[in-house]
Amino acid sequence: MSKNDKTAIGRRLATLRKWRGFSTPAKLADEIDDSRISASLITNVEQGRKADLTLSEAVLIAHALEITPFALMFDSFRPYEIPEEYAEIGRTNLEHLQWASQDLFFDNATESLMKTAGHDLPPLDGFALANALDRALTNAEMYARDVKEIKSKLSPLDSIPTNQEKNADKLRAYTAQLWMNAADAKRYLGMCDDIGVSVPSDKREDVHNFCDMAGIDSEEG
Repeated sequence: MSKNDKTAIGRRLATLRKWRGFSTPAKLADEIDDSRISASLITNVEQGRKADLTLSEAVLIAHALEITPFALMFDSFRPYEIPEEYAEIGRTNLEHLQWASQDLFFDNATESLMKTAGHDLPPLDGFALANALDRALTNAEMYARDVKEIKSKLSPLDSIPTNQEKNADKLRAYTAQLWMNAADAKRYLGMCDDIGVSVPSDKREDVHNFCDMAGIDSEEG
């Protein structure tokens, strides 16, 4: 059976099983120790002979792998890609997860992510990273727009000192916020690269541009 004959969930399950250190489906089934989950079931899903998992099967397997069931449903290493099994819907993996979770877990997940040392990050954190990166870029874009707008109001011809002072204060505040969000975006992008999360070139370009505006070396580690 070729790789193309396997289902997307089967390929994800095989990848996550091996990632967690279960060398065979039988070893994972032994860890679960539930009559609903057998080595043959896991093998059949991985090989594409069983097209999908029931909710209870996904929860039991995810619990044994110490991941969320969402990591089986959507590819957290490709958050910006449209999953092949839901292609007709048109949502990316990240958008599916945001829709399914209603954004309930993202703040806590991102906070936990920032406290995690090293690179031993669970697969779901690819989603948390992508979400954090998107938020940082959105904020950076907003403050970059504010910086440009306030700079256009700074004029040596303005004879009213209070106007000049207020605009100068706003410019300093907006520039500081731009710097902060650009730095965050750079850090999140670096973490994506560290654990192999795919990020589109346009988002990479956005990080570079906002860092350039903020005076941050986007290439420096």
